[in-house]
Amino acid sequence: LLIAKYRPNAIAVDPSVWAALLVLQPGRTLAGAPAATIPYSNPFVVTVDANGVVRVLGIPVYPVNWLTGNRVIVGDWTKVAIVESEGLIMRQSDSHASIFTANEIAFLLERVQNVVVFRPDGFVTAVMS
Repeated sequence: LLIAKYRPNAIAVDPSVWAALLVLQPGRTLAGAPAATIPYSNPFVVTVDANGVVRVLGIPVYPVNWLTGNRVIVGDWTKVAIVESEGLIMRQSDSHASIFTANEIAFLLERVQNVVVFRPDGFVTAVMS
């Protein structure tokens, strides 16, 4: 990333990776097995600041529910934007399951959003083990 002139400013991770980082110990992998090749030896690689933000080498780590399978995305998040593709939609229904016979009304409120990545080369993905 630094070679491409991007500065990683956040790390998005599967929530299970985030939880594993909190209990990571020197000489152990994320799965808890002894590290055979690259031991986690520096106590300041993973830190938790006064606000409770987990950081890896000073970069904040955020658990997100749209990542699964121990996936990690590191990147320059200034190259991403949330684009609203549809406005707020509100619908009502009186014909869902038992709602009609119980004389009830159900409301559905939704909005569709997309994420646009302007510079895909500003991101690196990985799977942690």
